[in-house]
Amino acid sequence: IYMEEAAKLYQAAAIVWPEDENITPRALDKAIEAYRRVGKDDTFLKKLVNELQSRFPEFYQKKKV
Repeated sequence: IYMEEAAKLYQAAAIVWPEDENITPRALDKAIEAYRRVGKDDTFLKKLVNELQSRFPEFYQKKKV
């Protein structure tokens, strides 16, 4: 339960600061990881990953390396 609440808070941070290149991609990344830990369905996770990739491709590329 706590991990899902954390995921929601990270996702909310990404909404509050939608264009902040320091906060938003990290918040989305942490939300994705937290949702994975609680077993959120793949469709939902793919949507968040796609949002991270499309909005912050540089962050996503660095993360993959």
